[in-house]
Amino acid sequence: MFNFNFYTPTRVVFGKETEYRIGKLVKNVNCKKVLLHYGSGSVIRSGLLGRIKESLDASGVTYVELGCVVPNPRLSLVREGIELCRKEGVDFLLAVGGGSVIDSAKAIGYGLANDGDVWDFYEHTRQASACLPIGVVGLVSARHQGRTSVASIGIVAKKPEQFGKAMLFPAMVETYAILALLVSILAINAL
Repeated sequence: MFNFNFYTPTRVVFGKETEYRIGKLVKNVNCKKVLLHYGSGSVIRSGLLGRIKESLDASGVTYVELGCVVPNPRLSLVREGIELCRKEGVDFLLAVGGGSVIDSAKAIGYGLANDGDVWDFYEHTRQASACLPIGVVGLVSARHQGRTSVASIGIVAKKPEQFGKAMLFPAMVETYAILALLVSILAINAL
């Protein structure tokens, strides 16, 4: 057995209709603009993404969107996200979905908060010193993954059959993990 210390100051908000609290929670961290980052499946079909937008709108929080995250997220989408966030002045990332969405948001957060190419962190040629604040709206299964600073990302979009590389840096811990019970049950059961 190895000795270790584990510290994770993430605030976990769980329960019925918790997605309606997202706007206020994000506003409380004084962000100016949010990146809504998601895949394309259950978060749209379930209406979760629409409810999150309603909550952000009601709280006066502006946002931009970047969807289409796939399993083993692609470096090309991460780079697109970094460019979009810089252009739009995004200062908070909201990952809506499962593990790949969370991984992709973390990579974007590292890329925004550190100079140079984000891929250097995955090649282990340098270490990240910071990460943009991140909130996670996810499935129950994604909660544990969302409370760590591990992120994996596919090597390049034209080689999707390759495994992602991983990194582990203590520079990032999510600000919030929002878990809507009903949405989690529906998504887990693919409804």
